[in-house]
Amino acid sequence: MVKSINEIIHSIYEGAILVINDNEYKVISMCSYRGKNNTELYYKVFLEDNFVLVLILDEEFAYFGQNIGDSGIKIPIPEKINFEGVDYKYSFDDYQELEQAFFGEIYEKELNYWDYEAQDEESQAIVSFLVDKDGKRFDTIADIIDLEDVKLG
Repeated sequence: MVKSINEIIHSIYEGAILVINDNEYKVISMCSYRGKNNTELYYKVFLEDNFVLVLILDEEFAYFGQNIGDSGIKIPIPEKINFEGVDYKYSFDDYQELEQAFFGEIYEKELNYWDYEAQDEESQAIVSFLVDKDGKRFDTIADIIDLEDVKLG
């Protein structure tokens, strides 16, 4: 049986091993955010090797990807971009603020972000360009995954 987002969120703790798409990742930290325009609450689980799992309440999927630091894409970002050979189109932007830090060190406290969705029908990738108030980049490339692909190890 597939767990709900809430069940997944409440089963995660510092040092836990998450199995995502059959690979193991150690949990480093977890927090929740809320955007200024899109006030939906979402959770970020930071994993070893700069991987991140993003869980949005009331969704049937999650985002799983890796923080790549500064991607080199200049801001302001155009409507369409080609990043690592994939065409992306602008989807949404907002300003996110840390709602609650649950455990571990949290680096992303307040960020402007711009989301771009892959235009290739075979890909469910999203690129998020994140910039904190000090100008540090936390750009992330992620795929949409099913909740059933997230398990506690």
